[in-house]
Amino acid sequence: MRLAAIEKGEAEKILQIKRAKGETESKYLSGLGVAQQRQTIMDGLRDSVLGFSVNVPETTAKDVMDMVLVTQYFDTMKEIDATSKSSAVFIPHFMAL
Repeated sequence: MRLAAIEKGEAEKILQIKRAKGETESKYLSGLGVAQQRQTIMDGLRDSVLGFSVNVPETTAKDVMDMVLVTQYFDTMKEIDATSKSSAVFIPHFMAL
């Protein structure tokens, strides 16, 4: 009985270690996915800024990024309005246009 209890304890220990390693691997892969998603977004923004600057010669990259930020701001406000049940939302305004 004593030997069986020891073996059972070792088996449980191995299972806990395997679960922990699996969770660690899962979180690592999730982090990689988020990093790749952000990189793809940045690549798309860069391409958009370059394309816009070429098609509208007198604009700068800052002009385009300001426009993107304002668009994202309004999209966020619209999304909050569409999904929120509250009648007032206070959002700090940090953008200086």
